Amino acid sequence: MTRKALIWVLLAGWALAYAASVAAFLSIESAGDGFTRGLNRLMAFFGWQIVAGAFASAVWLAGRNQDHAPLRRWLVRLPALVAGLLVILVIVIIALARLSHPDPAPPQPTRITLPPVNG
Repeated sequence: MTRKALIWVLLAGWALAYAASVAAFLSIESAGDGFTRGLNRLMAFFGWQIVAGAFASAVWLAGRNQDHAPLRRWLVRLPALVAGLLVILVIVIIALARLSHPDPAPPQPTRITLPPVNG
């Protein structure tokens, strides 16, 4: 198999893994209770994203040191750039969640207890 054919096969594998991550996230029913509800969907998404990242790395390595047309050169870099943007997006979302200062919860009403009535 030529290097050009290998690159196209790896790009197709990356596209399938990326599509599978989105499809898994959208099609899996949320499981769990309370805080952990829906984590199974996130784990499926990130599991497929790890597979897509492996394909992206393989595409980048297979496509380096090649004399490509400018469009094909960017096509070889695209999967790794998309993976990097996803990592940056996750970091930004986590940072915004940690740095945001939501309004404090209203104080709980004071419970008054009366002494028992003797009678």
